[in-house]
Amino acid sequence: MSIVIVRCPACSTKNRIDRTKAEASRPRCAHCHEYLELPVPQSEPLVFTEGNFSESVARSPLRVLLEFWSPTCGYSKRFEPVLRRATPELSEHLRVGRVNIAQERGLAARYRVSATPTLLVLDGAKEIDRVEGALEYDALKYRLHRYLAGAAL
Repeated sequence: MSIVIVRCPACSTKNRIDRTKAEASRPRCAHCHEYLELPVPQSEPLVFTEGNFSESVARSPLRVLLEFWSPTCGYSKRFEPVLRRATPELSEHLRVGRVNIAQERGLAARYRVSATPTLLVLDGAKEIDRVEGALEYDALKYRLHRYLAGAAL
């Protein structure tokens, strides 16, 4: 059984959806009965900017794993292949994206990011978890396990 938490686009209610059952019939919101869209698996992280942030992050049906990175940071360069490797697995439960703080200073200031890489888990546009510094693949999965299990509402 593969459980995913999907936010309703109409009423913002969080719904637990069993992917195996959802493949047979299109799921509906438990509160308002609108149809829900299941997340599409990602092959690589999305690029977030001020221009697409509201639509891509704040209105995402899934929680968002957001990496703030810098092109001049050695730790960001070291972490990039780890995030790319993890994205297909993580994207079943989290939308995965990156923000270049050299280009998107407003987003970095909004979330008080001063060190790179910084990972945020966002629910809507609200920060619910933060990790500063580069992680190895297994440490990243361990840190995010509560969001991958579909247990936390």
